[in-house]
Amino acid sequence: MPIPDKDFFDRTAAVVRSVEGMPPRGRSHRGTRRYFSDQFYPFELTANLSSGSSANANLTEWDIDSSAFVTTGDTITVFDDFGVATLGGKTGDQGLFIYVEDDRRVVTQLSTIARWIEFTVDSALDAGDATKTCTVVQFHDGSDPDPTSSGISVHFDLAFDADEDAPGIAFLGSDGNYHCLNINCIGA
Repeated sequence: MPIPDKDFFDRTAAVVRSVEGMPPRGRSHRGTRRYFSDQFYPFELTANLSSGSSANANLTEWDIDSSAFVTTGDTITVFDDFGVATLGGKTGDQGLFIYVEDDRRVVTQLSTIARWIEFTVDSALDAGDATKTCTVVQFHDGSDPDPTSSGISVHFDLAFDADEDAPGIAFLGSDGNYHCLNINCIGA
C-alpha cells in the first residue's frame, strides 16, 4: 500500500470535521433504513470504484425474509475520499457510506473478494497453459471468490507443469484476475 501524501490527510481531516459538526439524523433520512449506526448506510456498487474516485451504486437495506441485503432501487454516487478501494472496488461489492457536507456520500467500508487464494488445479497443467480452471481451497483477506464452488480461472504468467489436484497460491491482480504465484510441480 502506498504511503498517503499530505493531500490525503488534508481530505481526511476535512471529512472528519464535517461529520463531527453534523447533527444526528433521524431513522428515515432519505427513505433509507440503517442497521449499523445512526451515520452509516449500506450500498452495492453498480460500477467499478478506484481509490480516490467515485462510482455509481444502489442503496441497499436488510430484507428479513431472505436474510440478505437487497437493493432499494435508489441509485446514488459514492466517493472514495478515504482511499478504501485501494485494490479497486468491483461491481457487486457491498459497503457502507456516511453523509458529509452537501450530502456527499463517502465510502467508509468496502467488502472485496479475497486478495489471495490457495487452490488446486482441476486438470493437469502444461507449460503452455495461460489459464486453468481451479478449485478454491482457502481464501484470505476478503470474501470467497467462488461461493458456488463451480471453479475459477487462474492465470499462469510463468510456464508451469503440474499434475491434476496440484496445490498452488494465487494473488488478485489489478486486472481483477487471479495470477499464480507458486504451484507444487513435483511429479509433473
